Amino acid sequence: MRTRNNNCRLMINCLLLIITFNARSQNNRQCLMDVIKFEEQTGTRNDSAGQQKNIYTNYTVKATNWDDETTISNVKMYKKGTDLHFFSEQASIYMDAKEVLVVMPYQKMLVINSNSKELNSYKVSNDFFETRKAFLDSCIVVKCEKNSGGNNILVLKAGSYSPDESIKISGMTYEYNTTSKKILSVKVNYTNEYKLKQLAVFYNEFNVNSTYKFPSFRSQFIDKKGNLKEKYSSYEIVDNREKKNKSH
Repeated sequence: MRTRNNNCRLMINCLLLIITFNARSQNNRQCLMDVIKFEEQTGTRNDSAGQQKNIYTNYTVKATNWDDETTISNVKMYKKGTDLHFFSEQASIYMDAKEVLVVMPYQKMLVINSNSKELNSYKVSNDFFETRKAFLDSCIVVKCEKNSGGNNILVLKAGSYSPDESIKISGMTYEYNTTSKKILSVKVNYTNEYKLKQLAVFYNEFNVNSTYKFPSFRSQFIDKKGNLKEKYSSYEIVDNREKKNKSH
């Protein structure tokens, strides 16, 4: 049970980790520029156009530790403006302008946090894109070629720049298609100083015109009397909003 919970916590952290890359070499520059362009097209940069889009993303994450144990998570994520709904086997996350609710079924916990401008915009800010680009520009191109399926394979070795010193990246591999203009997968390899051996993300679907309606997450968990619905009656509630209010 402890191993399972540890794997769940690790996967939840991995699901919230976004790492992408670029490199330098005159001959392979086009490969790198393609990767940057395609990633920004599937990103959610914090601009007026992005805020109006109803974005749906479906991807699979495989996290492998140094014992070669792999945890797989299938993710569906919807985002429009300040609303974000994220679903996986390990956790579901509901975010609006005021609150963030994290549902952890294995731990039987509901965690509520107050939202903040920093939390809501971290993944979509221009600073995030610029930091990511700086990291990619410091990398070294090992290989850029087409595979038997006609997709491009870009292999990178980490350079001297790191946006986060606690994350020890040794290299990464992209697979992408220039016809569809999409990133198909990215595999990030780590040094033995980091808790993970590899984090692989496989992108299944991306749609900027989703019809998802963002139902109120409170109504899904709380009845009209203010009590947890029967399905969640055994869950522990951790309300960090109360802790924050008491500290003032």
